[in-house]
Amino acid sequence: MSDKTPFYITTPIFYPNGKLHIGNAYPTVVCDVFARLARILGRPTFFLTGADENSLKVEKAAKEKGLEVMDFLNAQASETQQLFARLHIAYDRYIRTTDTVHHHLGVQEMWKRLEKSGDIYEGIYEGLYCVGCESFKTEKDLVDGKCPLHDAEPEKVKEKNYFFKLSKYTSKIIQAIESGELYIAPEARKNEILTVLREGLDDISFSRPYHGQPNAIVVPGDDSQAVYVWGDALTNYISALGFGGSDDSLMKRFWPEAVHVIGKDILRFHAAIWPGMLMSAGLSLPQKILVTGLMQSGGKKMSKTLGNVIDPVEMVDIVGAEGLRFYFTHDVPLLDDGEVSKELIVASYNAHLANGIGNLCNRLLKMMITYDARFDPAEARESLYWKEVEQKADQFLNTTDLTGYTSYIWKELASIDVWIQETEPFKLFKTDPEKAQELVSSMMEKFYILTNFAEPVLPYSAPKIIDCIEERKMPDAPMFMKIG
Repeated sequence: MSDKTPFYITTPIFYPNGKLHIGNAYPTVVCDVFARLARILGRPTFFLTGADENSLKVEKAAKEKGLEVMDFLNAQASETQQLFARLHIAYDRYIRTTDTVHHHLGVQEMWKRLEKSGDIYEGIYEGLYCVGCESFKTEKDLVDGKCPLHDAEPEKVKEKNYFFKLSKYTSKIIQAIESGELYIAPEARKNEILTVLREGLDDISFSRPYHGQPNAIVVPGDDSQAVYVWGDALTNYISALGFGGSDDSLMKRFWPEAVHVIGKDILRFHAAIWPGMLMSAGLSLPQKILVTGLMQSGGKKMSKTLGNVIDPVEMVDIVGAEGLRFYFTHDVPLLDDGEVSKELIVASYNAHLANGIGNLCNRLLKMMITYDARFDPAEARESLYWKEVEQKADQFLNTTDLTGYTSYIWKELASIDVWIQETEPFKLFKTDPEKAQELVSSMMEKFYILTNFAEPVLPYSAPKIIDCIEERKMPDAPMFMKIG
């Protein structure tokens, strides 16, 4: 019997200061596939993605385009949601940190709880600030005086801030990670954050001066200060569930059954600052933090400077959304760096979709219709094989092994091809049509079951294939046309 506990999965919320790239599309697709799989398995599911709109980078990008901040943000949100629609992303909520209904109340409640715990105090911050990272830096964080991530010198800042007593929670966070209460994968990232924690955490700046920025949230009780980006952005994971609002039913249902999928560049914020905030607020820690690797092309990190950045819209135009979804979930290891190129994506599409499930679909449907082979879809859903695949799927979801899941489904699909080659039903039909009918019926039933479980990866094509099987008809056109 499959697990029926609630399943709550989140992407990082992305800075909308420019077009989303393939590195943003990747975790969103990953989370969508996990969420769809959880729904198939009957688990109460909530999938959250969105935009981190409280950012100096956003303000600068809007100014460069000659737009008001909110006009710029609205346009960016619309463009992002259009891209997600093309990728067949079925989120339950798209959170925007300028959302006064779902987000601002949660941030203000979080601030009040930290304050009530005695963990907010006023001070003067003087130091180095990287606009690209939206964080303060120490000299040891820099390489040749520059932020290594953005190759830019940080700005010197001196201003009144409120601080959060993060240092107070260092030992508790270490204990939570070491005990497995807060699960971090892969092991290398767990060890990386433990090294940072054992060196000791400093208290952190938690506000910045408020000058009427429309994308900022005013500190409760002090309208001269705005909540700093991490106090604001990280709270999205619970504000989206109604924390701080009048209806917290989603919060009660889904928290802390959370799986945060993040990139390794924001590990410290999610595995140190966020747990500290939750502990101070008297809230449970999330269940898992999964840290993805980097998108690489030609063995190098993607960058505009190197000219190896891949546009997800361009790839969807070439292989379709499902070609990209398949590559992400079959060929890119979730917890390690992944090699991505147009050539690799096209080759994978041809091998596993056009020549794989697409070709198999046409062969089986043609035999089913020609030989009048039949099976009962309702009985298939109650079969031992359905239960076997369901149990496997449940295991892959619980271990968050996405490439393992996709590889398993496609290996099972490939086994039907082998079955056809070994038994040659088209020859058998000439000598024993009844036995050929039974054989094709069995193949069709297996294919039907596997197609149902391929739906998280192929949310557009799998239902079409299922309709063709149930209505006993050929598709109007090949599901996946070979490229090249």
